Amino acid sequence: MTRSYAYTSTFTFWFINDHMNKNKIIFSIIWWVLLLLLFLWVSSLKTWPKKNTTWHINVNNFTIWIVNDEINKFQDFLAKFKANNPKYANTNFTVESFPSYSEYYYSLIWAFLKWTAPDIFVLNNNEKTSIFEEQILWIDPDIFNPNDLSKDFEPVFTSDLILKTEIDLWWDEWKQTIEFIKWVPMWYETMWMFYSFRNFKWRNLSTWAWLNDAVSRLVKKRSDFIPVALWNWRTIISSYDIITSILVQSWVIWLDSMDDKSIKQSFYTYQSFGDLNWSNKYNKLYSEILKKWYSNLDLFSQDKVGLVIWYPRLINEINNKWFNKKFLRASPFPQSNASDWTILINYNYFVMNKNSNYTELWKELIKYFSSESWEKEFLKQFPYYLPAHLSLLSRKLDEKIHPGFWVKLWNFYNDNAQLVSFDKKNKVLYDEEIINVLDDNVNYVDLYKHFRKILLCKYWKMINQEWLSRSCE
Repeated sequence: MTRSYAYTSTFTFWFINDHMNKNKIIFSIIWWVLLLLLFLWVSSLKTWPKKNTTWHINVNNFTIWIVNDEINKFQDFLAKFKANNPKYANTNFTVESFPSYSEYYYSLIWAFLKWTAPDIFVLNNNEKTSIFEEQILWIDPDIFNPNDLSKDFEPVFTSDLILKTEIDLWWDEWKQTIEFIKWVPMWYETMWMFYSFRNFKWRNLSTWAWLNDAVSRLVKKRSDFIPVALWNWRTIISSYDIITSILVQSWVIWLDSMDDKSIKQSFYTYQSFGDLNWSNKYNKLYSEILKKWYSNLDLFSQDKVGLVIWYPRLINEINNKWFNKKFLRASPFPQSNASDWTILINYNYFVMNKNSNYTELWKELIKYFSSESWEKEFLKQFPYYLPAHLSLLSRKLDEKIHPGFWVKLWNFYNDNAQLVSFDKKNKVLYDEEIINVLDDNVNYVDLYKHFRKILLCKYWKMINQEWLSRSCE
């Protein structure tokens, strides 16, 4: 029994020990495999792109065309986008900025004809239907919902930028109406008056009547002084939008909606400030202006004129003219009366070329451009614009529009004003041709009607491709 037990015990120990050795071997193999896999995984971290940090989407050239604004400031704004979206860190953004909308407009037409159009370009709000409308990629409501636009932005943007279309549903006999946004606006601007404080000290300039009173008082003190630079279109910067701002005060908000009474009232207001028989007499400087190639801004900087009208970004040019910084002030564009304010709004909104190859980047840019925080970054670069987001308005109103001047956004902002766009049909043709009406103080009603008839005819041909053989003259 003892020997048998000894044999049995030895066999059992050998069996258990052998089994344990096999388990050790298997465990060792598994351990080494796991160690090898761990080593490979750690090594891969050094060579594979990391999610959201080093993974780069290669976009060799994404082009954006803008108007008026400085390229380097816009590039700084895009640099913030890259920093917030590292996967686009290697993206090359090419930005072109045109000095005038007309140059931009004709260049964009040529670019589409040559298939070299930018990925993102801008359109102006004062064209209800642009000739570039068919080249736009509308924003999916799932990306940015029209309800958010109507809730968080100035009301004028809702009527300007939200489109409706009907689609057929295969499971329903009725069509469904879908709302789309053309693009999300980041800024807007309204007309101001820049004036010299020493000439219009403590004067209320908010209505045309009060401005007239201030002019009459000023010329009694300085008989050779011209208080307001207004009349002759050749010498007045943006005269086309000055007259348009006066037109909207009669609630004329599209080209084909004006009667004779509105035309007479609006053009009388504009022309009276240059009339040689009236107090201001701006036009008596006309020959000197043409001879020396001056604009109203040159006269303003030389203290020959007390007040100029334009958009806030004019402050950069005023600065370049060496205007005395301590005397510059701003006031809202004059209204017909003190209680009912209707103000022309101007802005360029960004749209996406539907032929672009970079739709994913476009979606990221929508989120970037439409957010409150990034609009704030944009306005840091361009402080002379008013914010489209209502939530930013109160914070921006107390900021200077230029570090060298004591002019702030609240100097000309009115909470009760109704902002409106004016449908020029075609902005370039309107701006170029309406100025030919401005200086004729006898035949301006007939001239305006003729101008309107020609422009509507040209617009119809471009948009609808009809009446092509008919003369518009």
